[in-house]
Amino acid sequence: MLSLLSRLRLSRYYIPALFILDLCILNSAYFIAVWIDYGTFTGSNNTKSMVFVSNAIWVLLAVYHKAYRIQRVEPIIRSINRLISLIIIHSLIIILILIAFDSNFSSYLVYYFTIYSITLILCRYLVLKLARYVRGKGYNFRNVLIFGANTHSVNLAKLFKSDRSLGYRLNGYFDTKKSKLKLSAPFLGGVNEMSYLLKHQEIDELFICTNDISKSLIEQLTHLCEKHMVRASFIPNFQDFVKSKSINIEYYNSLPVIKLRAEPLEHPFHQLLKRVFDIFFSLVVIVFVFPWLFPVIIIAIKLNSNGPIFFKQLRSGEENKSFNCLKFRTMHVNNEADNTQASKNDTRITAVGRFLRKTNLDEFPQFFNVLQGTMSVVGPRPHMLKHTQQYSSLLPDYLVRHYSKPGITGWAQVNGYRGETKELKDMKKRVKFDIYYIENWNFLLDIKIIFLTVYNMIKGDKNAF
Repeated sequence: MLSLLSRLRLSRYYIPALFILDLCILNSAYFIAVWIDYGTFTGSNNTKSMVFVSNAIWVLLAVYHKAYRIQRVEPIIRSINRLISLIIIHSLIIILILIAFDSNFSSYLVYYFTIYSITLILCRYLVLKLARYVRGKGYNFRNVLIFGANTHSVNLAKLFKSDRSLGYRLNGYFDTKKSKLKLSAPFLGGVNEMSYLLKHQEIDELFICTNDISKSLIEQLTHLCEKHMVRASFIPNFQDFVKSKSINIEYYNSLPVIKLRAEPLEHPFHQLLKRVFDIFFSLVVIVFVFPWLFPVIIIAIKLNSNGPIFFKQLRSGEENKSFNCLKFRTMHVNNEADNTQASKNDTRITAVGRFLRKTNLDEFPQFFNVLQGTMSVVGPRPHMLKHTQQYSSLLPDYLVRHYSKPGITGWAQVNGYRGETKELKDMKKRVKFDIYYIENWNFLLDIKIIFLTVYNMIKGDKNAF
């Protein structure tokens, strides 16, 4: 059966079929939800209008968000994460539309969102697993070649050989001369031999990994590929001069511009999504948590030591612009607060302050910073101005962490890098995690960090003091 399907080359219909399947799930979920709530499949005029809007929004988001950009080498979890982000955005837009038009929230909406979310994620996972299973059995594969022998071509050959489910069959590599590097593929000769092979064998793609990026060689290789309908992919050796693994290429008209790192939060839509979430999350905390928590903390601080309830300090924010960061006061009033970090067994910390710092409750006033727009719920933690000045001269990439808004919690903090930085290597690791967050931001990463923060608050963090 698999052999027959492979000969029919049905993989060309893979993306359209996936798109149609998702729309079928969306509409089936509507009918099931209406039947559960109303006992009929017809629903009301309002529900019919809602499902029409839901379909339209899904189509627009799918096109805009590139939801069906599925690559063979992409991990399944990354594709699922992208789908979950799309589901969340889709659901939020529908809810905002209903609020804007003052529509009633019927229980069928809960059924609808739940059914289509779970079904979409489950079906997408099964489809992706099935595709990998088929490729792993040796079907739906692409015949590929490599030109050039360097570390990139060695790693590429290892990847293709180690994971058959990617669906790449490496036939060999070409170069101007045989390399001493050990590629897990046979050496087939130079450009002339490659020309002969492309003419007599069915090859789908050529990966150009050569260190020789002379114009004449590249033109010769691309001409051969185009002549024999072989797709060409060029793998440049950027890592020789760029540390980041998230290089981004943008086009200014027809001019390709290489960005040293990808920054998802540079996208206006992602900025809007993050800002809407920040406002929503902060308002939930302020409305439902502050009324009963704040009075308790305020009384405890006042009874424990003299001084103001809140501690306000200038810290480095987005684009390295300073802002007033709010906290509950956890120390006795002292003259070193703007210069010296809190350390373990620091005598300046009050008894109540030690508890607040241990549980992260001292950071709660920063939700007002989030509403103000100077902070985000999740992002690199803001540092004192003195430390920004100090570490920016010691670590060349330190200021990269200021490309995004600082956060109440962050990726570095949930990975154990919080509190005092006794040695330069501690700050270096913290910066590494902060930059990873900036380069790999997505909505689900923020949700994950929030959950890990709450978990650490309950469990306790040895670096919290």
